[in-house]
Amino acid sequence: MPRAVGLTELAEALFLRVPVTLRLTVLGHSMGGLVGYELTRLLCAAGRPPELLIVAATRPPRYRLDASLAAGSYTNDDEYLTVLHRAGIVPAQLLTSPLRAMVVPALRADLLTLASYQPDNDAPALPVDLQVWRGRDDPVTPPGIVDAWAEYTSKTFRVRVFEGGHFFLDGLAARDGLLGTSLSPNP
Repeated sequence: MPRAVGLTELAEALFLRVPVTLRLTVLGHSMGGLVGYELTRLLCAAGRPPELLIVAATRPPRYRLDASLAAGSYTNDDEYLTVLHRAGIVPAQLLTSPLRAMVVPALRADLLTLASYQPDNDAPALPVDLQVWRGRDDPVTPPGIVDAWAEYTSKTFRVRVFEGGHFFLDGLAARDGLLGTSLSPNP
């Protein structure tokens, strides 16, 4: 089983690799949205704020997923994947995929990482434009919860809703190329 790495540790590793002169937009999906948020906090603290933070299919730091979804809760892969599918976290195709044996250990490590994440609830709002992208049918990021991201920025806040569920980016990437106007701060 892969070693669980903390979200803050992941953000710190990324921070060390971001060139000082690079202008950037930070985009993270699901758990990656929280990594992106923590990376943005580090960049802002260093005086290098990104132009835009986009969190896609990501709950705000204070809205944690149900702890029962943590990796240690299920020992049987079939039961575990079924529960994750019902929660909208994994697509149905994974339940019967021949690659599932490779994916399940990484899923367990990711959910363990999420379960152990301790956000700084007293952190100041980011001085960065913030967009939240969510799939219309995503049970993980309902409107009432994603709207709370507004508290995490002192600049422009916007929610964009796309067709699909938790993995709406799959269709968006194919349809829009995911670069260009989709990533502009004020489309």
